[in-house]
Amino acid sequence: MRDQLNLAQIGRFEDLSAWQKARALTQGLYQHLQGTEGLFQQIKSVAVTVMSSLAEGFERGNGDFPQYAVFARANCAELRSLLYVALDAKLIDDTTFEQFHSQALELGRLCTDLMRSSSRARPWQEGIQL
Repeated sequence: MRDQLNLAQIGRFEDLSAWQKARALTQGLYQHLQGTEGLFQQIKSVAVTVMSSLAEGFERGNGDFPQYAVFARANCAELRSLLYVALDAKLIDDTTFEQFHSQALELGRLCTDLMRSSSRARPWQEGIQL
């Protein structure tokens, strides 16, 4: 079930299913990408940024939340792109790529839903597709 953002009904950012999925994705990446390669560090950092953007936007309130959902969505795209780099460099296998890529794609969709369902979604955001 996708989030319908109503800050009055959701008491904490931890209750957002998008944040929960971002946390699960981040945990999985940290567990799987144990190496210290710069690319792995960058991938993990971007995953943390998705979680942080959702949390920060939620805490700032409904007026700012749509923009933070945009930031989180953009970071999901960056994460997917970095996963392609890791795959092409043979740092991860196809199965690992598919697992994390599909999670990042779904999380990006959740961020789009949150962005659109926020009470102050901007008209230019309505045409965004993922």
